[in-house]
Amino acid sequence: MRAAQHQVPSFLTGALIAVALAALLISVRYRLEETRDLVRQHELLEDMSAALGAELDRGARLALQSHGGASHDGWHAWQLEPAGGPDATAHLPPIPEATLRRALSAHRTMSATTLALLGPFATAGSANALLLARANPTGGAPGWTGSWELVDDFLAHARVADPMRQGLRVQLYDAGEGVALYQSDAGEFNSQVTVPVHLAGSALELRAARGDGGSVPLKALSSSLLVLLAVVLWACHELRRGTALRNAAAALSEAEARRRDTNQLYGNALESLAALESRLHLVSTYDTVTGLANRSSLIRRIEATLDSMRQSKQGALSVMAIGFDHLQQIGGSFGAESASRVLVVAAERLEFLLPSKELLFRIGDSQLAVVLTNADVARGEELARRILTEVEAPIALDSHTFVLRPSIGIAETTSGYEYAEALVDRANTALAAVARDALTRWCRFDSAVARESISRLQLEADLDRAFDSGQLVLEYEPFIVPDTRAVAGFEALVRWNHPTEGRLMPGKFVPIALQAGLSHRLNDWLIREVARQAAAWRREGHEDFFINFNLSAEAFLRPNLADEIGAVLAEHDLPGSQLVVELTESTLIQDMRSAARTLQRLSDLGVGAWLDDFGTGYSSLSHLRSLPLKAVKIDRSFIERIEVDSRDFGFLKALIDLISYLGMQSIAEGIETATQFELLGLTTCDLYQGHYFCRSLPAAQAVGWLSAAKGGVRRAVSA
Repeated sequence: MRAAQHQVPSFLTGALIAVALAALLISVRYRLEETRDLVRQHELLEDMSAALGAELDRGARLALQSHGGASHDGWHAWQLEPAGGPDATAHLPPIPEATLRRALSAHRTMSATTLALLGPFATAGSANALLLARANPTGGAPGWTGSWELVDDFLAHARVADPMRQGLRVQLYDAGEGVALYQSDAGEFNSQVTVPVHLAGSALELRAARGDGGSVPLKALSSSLLVLLAVVLWACHELRRGTALRNAAAALSEAEARRRDTNQLYGNALESLAALESRLHLVSTYDTVTGLANRSSLIRRIEATLDSMRQSKQGALSVMAIGFDHLQQIGGSFGAESASRVLVVAAERLEFLLPSKELLFRIGDSQLAVVLTNADVARGEELARRILTEVEAPIALDSHTFVLRPSIGIAETTSGYEYAEALVDRANTALAAVARDALTRWCRFDSAVARESISRLQLEADLDRAFDSGQLVLEYEPFIVPDTRAVAGFEALVRWNHPTEGRLMPGKFVPIALQAGLSHRLNDWLIREVARQAAAWRREGHEDFFINFNLSAEAFLRPNLADEIGAVLAEHDLPGSQLVVELTESTLIQDMRSAARTLQRLSDLGVGAWLDDFGTGYSSLSHLRSLPLKAVKIDRSFIERIEVDSRDFGFLKALIDLISYLGMQSIAEGIETATQFELLGLTTCDLYQGHYFCRSLPAAQAVGWLSAAKGGVRRAVSA
């Protein structure tokens, strides 16, 4: 194949060289033939010019003799007397006098020695005549003498037909007058050869051109084509010689190239195989994002430790499973890359707390694990507290700030006879048992935790059916205006009437909904149910109130949240001022820009927004001025301490004044005693909430508070 590819260009090159040589030979041959043809034409014209000159001399002699109309060998002599003279009509030739006078008067003035050849023009018997004229030589009255002859006879005497028989076109041209006196045929005449005709006092020329219109003689073309054919055949013959040798050489070269390529490919394959084995070992052992050892490495590490414990009959092993509440929401809102970067920062903080990086593993998309050997219970609990403190600090990436709330599940053994997978499963079970709102964010696996895990699995299955069977209900806890004790609005609290477990609080099933992927369905149900109840009370005549409800971070950070709430408001013909959304600081801090856009869109709909649990998050004061919030709920932990320490009351009062200064309203939640109520009366707090006034009520009982409120209900929170 490669030899054939080399042969084709060589054949074409040789053929082009042969054609070029043949073309050069044709060009040289053409130039030689053309030169010979021009020489031949010139010789013929010179012979004809000599014969023509002789004939003109003879006619001139006849004209000078002035025989007065007598003819001599075909020439007719004539003499033109002055007009009106006595002999004006005596000896007129067959040419009309008017014709002669016009021809002679149109001619230039001639001297007595000048001859002029005029024509062709009409005679009495022909339309083709030539005149040889001369002025009278005497000094008397002006007159003309000369002779005339038919052109055909004149040319016969001058042997002009000989060149025409050899394929030439002939023209007799008067250069002085710029006219052709004679042309052998009609049409445009392009002269190639010109020869002067010698006649006293005249400027005559004989011109010739090829009669066939060809540019190259046929014999030159035919012979040159034979030469070209011979050259091409010779080139083809020479190019085909040695084909077998060239093919053999090309095949040998191709085989050698294949051998080198095969050796190279074999070497590359060995290198790729080694790299692949190394890569497979790395992937099977380590996580590519964090660089930590993966779950399979964790299992091998636990198995090695358990084997050592069985042989030594001593030792202890603790496995910690560490999960993060908001990591999945970060991935859904900002992409997997942002979630991975946040997890890398959390892993780096954990590595700082551990004596060795080899003790830390990644065992899931949002889960890490720690292995501790020879660690007692106190050491494990101390490490868990340090992990919670370090990891929970805000993480700043690019223009966003993220907060991870870690939870820890701990599984322990001292026997060494457990399975490695069983220990990891126990740690995960203890992790799942950590309540989201619990103060202690870690849990140790025991029998109670195992039973709780089974119960959670059953609740997860039951929750999916609870939406369709009407088991979820809302209860309403009022907000009280301090001065009038009027009801300004309600907080909607979800409850689950489980068919076997009874009434369940949100802390029991909301974490299950988040882990099971049902949070979106729960939030959608909550928004629609709150709007439906507000619209029903509005139709009953209760218009000046609001209902607020809590949204999870996952629900609030959805880009289309404002559109969904707007659609629900339009469906129930409800003004947005009767709905208020409660958000925690940890939700807002995850994406300040997105949170600000969503809050502004909600504000455009008339829906208010409150900041819940103020004082328990991070950088609260810096966020209050940058977000379009309507009110701030002060966490119940501040209310509980004002009865015990006056400094706590002073701090609470200053906090309320600061909120008022920022143009927002303050809401105190968790009021349980009369003393707390009286102390809050010394502040400018706008709304109260707590069991001191009323616990959460079903909708049928809550509407009674609106109807029986003394002094009527007045709006406490502006839209």
